[in-house]
Amino acid sequence: MQLNIQENIEFIIVKGSILRREESPWISPFLRYIQENPQATPEQLCRELFADNGKARLTAMQNILHFFCNRGLLEKTRGKYVLTPEGEDAVAEGKMWKGFEGSFLATVFCIEDTYLLLHLQDVPEQWFENGNQDLEEFPADNMEEFCQTSFIPYSPEIKIVNLEGQYRPTYIQDTEFTANFSFHKKRLTISGTLSNVKKQEESVECSFYLPEELADSLLESYDNDIDDDDEEHEEDAISF
Repeated sequence: MQLNIQENIEFIIVKGSILRREESPWISPFLRYIQENPQATPEQLCRELFADNGKARLTAMQNILHFFCNRGLLEKTRGKYVLTPEGEDAVAEGKMWKGFEGSFLATVFCIEDTYLLLHLQDVPEQWFENGNQDLEEFPADNMEEFCQTSFIPYSPEIKIVNLEGQYRPTYIQDTEFTANFSFHKKRLTISGTLSNVKKQEESVECSFYLPEELADSLLESYDNDIDDDDEEHEEDAISF
């Protein structure tokens, strides 16, 4: 079932911090060696990875191990370094989470007080501080809780850490979105095309697993756009 959700797409400028998975190819050799040699000491890692006598870069290696543990890529258990699931992903893909703070242009699909994040782009601070539209308040008393239930990332490459309690609406031209609805196991797929702030077209496709109440509300909102064939198909697909 395809529906035009254009009227429910909003563009807002938010301020806060996010995590974004980015290429870090240097981490794979370190983590792979540790994965294969969990009992390796920092001295041994220096000899094998830095090709020194095990002492010249010992402090640097200890800092690297601390960095990996702090980022959740490694755990030290009974003298062994063990890769976490996130560390295993980092080995396979050469990516890790990096933190960013500032202002971001968010393309969101609004359902009641929930914002499904379709796209996120860095923008200058002045866009948030001195934009043309007035700042508005998010419908939330607790922003930490709000970020956990809204702004569901459009891909596994981005996580919202926290946001300020205000946002600034804005207007973007040349956007077109269509939602592909499949409520089997509460899944919603949204695809579309948008023109970013650099006037370049980007294709967006993302999936969300919606809570039952939110899925019901969404289906009800577009009830007039669903024909009889869609309804029969949807009854077969719904499985909460």
